[in-house]
Amino acid sequence: MGYAQALNRLATLTGQSSASLAGVLRRGGQPVPHYRASVGVPADVLRLRPDVIVAERNLASAYAAVGVARADLYPSLTLGGTITASGVDGGKLSTVQSFGPSLSLPLFTGGKVRNNISAAQSRANQAQLGWQAVVLNAVEEIQNALAAYGRDGRNMAAQERLMSISVQTLDLARSSFQIGQGDFLSVLEAERTLLDARGALADANRARALNFIRLSVATVDGVTLP
Repeated sequence: MGYAQALNRLATLTGQSSASLAGVLRRGGQPVPHYRASVGVPADVLRLRPDVIVAERNLASAYAAVGVARADLYPSLTLGGTITASGVDGGKLSTVQSFGPSLSLPLFTGGKVRNNISAAQSRANQAQLGWQAVVLNAVEEIQNALAAYGRDGRNMAAQERLMSISVQTLDLARSSFQIGQGDFLSVLEAERTLLDARGALADANRARALNFIRLSVATVDGVTLP
């Protein structure tokens, strides 16, 4: 993807105009996370994930369906009635009202009801297995993101130390060359080593930013101000 396409895509995702976003990017420097990651209480973090919320709702609905199916095993009492106009007497409308209870006994539908209960229970078991799979997947994603983000922090520190050493080595090589104690090839080698160290640091910084995004997505609400 070219720069212009990437800029337009980023502007769409962030709800900004391409022109304003381009001005920010022209300031230079590699973007770095300005927040620290915090996952809080694990159970609370999991509950905030949309996939876990959907799985929980599906599980609750499946168990409710089991209760509805079991209720059909018991007699049900309903109240019904009618109101019928019978005619007009002296300008007044006369009506006939009929109300009464109705008792339903599952005498001949017990087999069907039990089959419905068994089917509902099977769907509930499937929903529970699906919920467990979603939760385990969420835990795995969070743990992997945390491990990667922690590793990136250590890698960043190591690359920063390496670049500091490379800067000192280049300074020594230049000083030695200026006083006639070293050759120019040593200076070139020190400069190449410093460039490699800067590239490795930039790659480590990029990897940390990507893993920070993955951690933020995995924990949904897992980013807090420092």
